[in-house]
Amino acid sequence: LLKINSPSFQLIAGKKMIEEGDAFSANKVFAKIPYIHKYKAEALLYSGVGLVLLQKEKEADKVFFECAVVAEDLSRKENQPLSRRYFQILEDRCNINRARVQYQIGQYQNAIEHYQQIDKRSFLWPYTLSEKAWSFIKHGDTNRALGLAVTYKAPLLESYFTPESELIMALAYKEKCLWKDAELVIQNFYKKVK
Repeated sequence: LLKINSPSFQLIAGKKMIEEGDAFSANKVFAKIPYIHKYKAEALLYSGVGLVLLQKEKEADKVFFECAVVAEDLSRKENQPLSRRYFQILEDRCNINRARVQYQIGQYQNAIEHYQQIDKRSFLWPYTLSEKAWSFIKHGDTNRALGLAVTYKAPLLESYFTPESELIMALAYKEKCLWKDAELVIQNFYKKVK
């Protein structure tokens, strides 16, 4: 794949290198894709993942930011609805990864802000609620964490299997010294999971 000078093949080769654990070489391949190409945003996303694997979180954060900007720009220029949606999902994924990096380096308020950039209409939004709740717990705001965990009980989200939300609720109740509520949530957790 590397012998063919094509952004499509470079993206595929870079992804394969990430899968095989060679993030350093993958990032070199991703860098060859020009900024005007439609695969640049996805290449930046995987490049950021590669940097996280190399434990270069601050560099990864910059790449994920760049990825979100490029994806937003490509989405705005796109006329086809499906292509526009593709770039919006890439932008969301870049923002989610920025939030994860911020959480990893202990910048919980920044992580929360990045999670809040995910549109509630995005299909990725429900999957980020528990991650955002953990950020609130680490930030010391158990009320918000509890609110996010309870969101999974809404009719639109009740089909999601989210045992982690029960754990977050129990922990939030424990932090507030609401022992009976915490005990009820724990019992409910065991009933659901078993």
